[in-house]
Amino acid sequence: MFKRKRAVVNAVLCLLCVLWAGMIFFLSAQNGEQTAAVSAGIAQKIAEIIYTEPVEQQVQAVHLGIRKLAHIGLFFIWGLLLSAAALYIARRQRSTAVGIVAAVLVVYAFFDEWHKIFVDGRHFSFSEAVLNAVSGLAAIVLTVFLTDRIVKKRKKDSRRGSKDRRDVSCI
Repeated sequence: MFKRKRAVVNAVLCLLCVLWAGMIFFLSAQNGEQTAAVSAGIAQKIAEIIYTEPVEQQVQAVHLGIRKLAHIGLFFIWGLLLSAAALYIARRQRSTAVGIVAAVLVVYAFFDEWHKIFVDGRHFSFSEAVLNAVSGLAAIVLTVFLTDRIVKKRKKDSRRGSKDRRDVSCI
């Protein structure tokens, strides 16, 4: 039963990783007009919340922020998904799994920017590729840090629990 549950969780985590990568690719494959229209609309609404009557410069500043946050958010979430999958699947070879996931993420971050060269109205941006990679790597580091803390706490609690049980059995 445990093996079956583990296989299902493995499959779900892998599927989520592939779907998220597909969504990133889909969003990057939108032409310049499509992506600009979507983010400009969001920026306008946010600027109206921040400023009562935003001027064009304020809307443009919000628009730039929205576009950068989209890159950060997409790759941060993908980094969380990839690292969670890798750590769950490869429990014993953690450092190898994390290294492979980090390499995949960095390569995909640059591939995602490179493939924009072939999309009308889009271009390759080295700084955005680096931003994508750093965002995903930050998520991986955070995931590893948090899982290490959880594992250490569980080990400490289990040791304390077994010690408490020994003490009680002596009475």
